[in-house]
Amino acid sequence: MSTHFIVLAAGLGSRLGRPHHKGLTQLMTGETILSRQLKLISVTSPTSVTVVTGFEAETIVKKFSGTCPDLRFLNNSHYLTTNTSKSLLLALQSLPEGADAVWLNGDVVFSDSLLPKLLQNLTESVIGTTTHEVSDEEIKFTTTPDGGVCSLSKTVPLDDAEGEGVGVNYIHAADMEAFIHALQHVQDTDYFEKAVELTIHEGRARWVPFNLTDHDLTAVEVDYEEDLIQANNSLMEKD
Repeated sequence: MSTHFIVLAAGLGSRLGRPHHKGLTQLMTGETILSRQLKLISVTSPTSVTVVTGFEAETIVKKFSGTCPDLRFLNNSHYLTTNTSKSLLLALQSLPEGADAVWLNGDVVFSDSLLPKLLQNLTESVIGTTTHEVSDEEIKFTTTPDGGVCSLSKTVPLDDAEGEGVGVNYIHAADMEAFIHALQHVQDTDYFEKAVELTIHEGRARWVPFNLTDHDLTAVEVDYEEDLIQANNSLMEKD
């Protein structure tokens, strides 16, 4: 059974300093960040693809309509006052009962083979991670003794962090109800990671890391100019 995909592309992306939507930022391959994501999603034969829009929604719809099979757009009209938790909630609530989903932050540049490897043998909800050295501003994670994710946020102390959450994740159908409930109850301004932590702390879902480092994969979330340079450099390396 194939999986639903969600791309969270509602935000302003102002930190990168471009005069257009961040997803329209061109990469050294000639692709844009969002066009590359949709291309790599399409080869996985997804059940459906939902792009959550907000900033420059009409531009994104016009640019990408018809570029990916079963592609649709949902507009987060409150994108200026909400965060990724509410954009993701909007998309998950639109899926049919019993669905599972992979969701991506709309500014992540990742290896060609990441999604096929992630989709192999999925039996639990997954947080995409790397285990390189992290900085204080990144989404950091820790794990429990049995290998499950314990915490996932920017506030994880650097000394405790085991690596970074990279913005490519999977929610198993068995955990969908609990996750939607958590997304409904976190604050409008919270990132979706807050809801992940809520399901963990309430014992309502278990999440496991998918460590890209172990698979020689890369994923770079492009927030700043130096991230864009890193993303382009990663595309020059052999996948």
